[in-house]
Amino acid sequence: MNMFERKTTLGVIIGSRGFFNGKLALNARKEVVEQLDKLGLQHCILPLEATNNGAVETPDDVRKCVELFDANRHAIDGIVVV
Repeated sequence: MNMFERKTTLGVIIGSRGFFNGKLALNARKEVVEQLDKLGLQHCILPLEATNNGAVETPDDVRKCVELFDANRHAIDGIVVV
């Protein structure tokens, strides 16, 4: 497969704050991943269990996200922040 045949991959950040209802982040995560799948796009997102409610809330969560994106930097074509 040449570079023009590979699927587009988007890094996904579901951002939240600890004082918001965690269900909002969980629902947003689910909906975004479902839509990307429907569009045939690959996604790079922290595992659900890596953070509270699957959302990036703290500086530690940001570091985890940076490490994931850095490890996949050659595959990620863009970033979606919700």
